[in-house]
Amino acid sequence: MYVIYDYDSEYGRTSCPNNAVSIALHLYRKWEGTGLEHYIKVYVHSVHGKYAPEELVGKPFIYEFDWKKSLSDLMC
Repeated sequence: MYVIYDYDSEYGRTSCPNNAVSIALHLYRKWEGTGLEHYIKVYVHSVHGKYAPEELVGKPFIYEFDWKKSLSDLMC
């Protein structure tokens, strides 16, 4: 699950990385020039699967998704 945050709260959720990048880009353009565009973050919330080490299977994890890098990959 991709969770998108703007400057003050959670903005939206999606299971598609392309949609997450699209939403983040929309927010970036909305807040561009106000100084608030630096607070736009996308996080991945997930659970370790069966191929993870045995002690991690089923445990949740969160990491920041680099939406700007993904945007540049999509635009190539």
